[in-house]
Amino acid sequence: MNLKKIGYFSEFAKDEVPYVLLEKEEFYNKTAVLEFLRGGIPIIGWQENRECCFGCGAAGEVMGHHELSDGEWIWTDDIVHYIECHNIDLPREFVEHIGSMDFIVSVSKEIEYELNKFARDFDVSPPSVNIKYIDSVWVEWIEEKRLSVNSEKIEKLKKSICKFNNMKNNPSIPDEW
Repeated sequence: MNLKKIGYFSEFAKDEVPYVLLEKEEFYNKTAVLEFLRGGIPIIGWQENRECCFGCGAAGEVMGHHELSDGEWIWTDDIVHYIECHNIDLPREFVEHIGSMDFIVSVSKEIEYELNKFARDFDVSPPSVNIKYIDSVWVEWIEEKRLSVNSEKIEKLKKSICKFNNMKNNPSIPDEW
């Protein structure tokens, strides 16, 4: 089974903050996308205490501790924070995919079984389920965004980041962009 990666920030250099993702091009219903992402099937969990890569101050449980999937795509649950609080852009292919599913994670019992088995046996070597992560859609889309945003725009995007504590009280962030 192949799973396309979305929202993995490890594709950026360790010292590179992905400000280009703040350059919103796609228009999507944020509420529907967030419900879909939260409804993914949990695959792998971890103990790591992660912090927001944009430096807004969000950390720990807010940033999540799981990989989730719909059987075709896989994401870490911190993407919810990045969409909810920073309105990051998403690849058109992913938005169209979840729209075609009416924004509801729905997988066959067979795929759900395979994902659950993979999660259960994650530390077993060799793994009982062969799942391959495909990063090409996400990586190529990021590279296109990098090439389309100049340094002046990056500076403006940096200034658009507000601290996490202020976001909860900010009703001005629209549901649809």
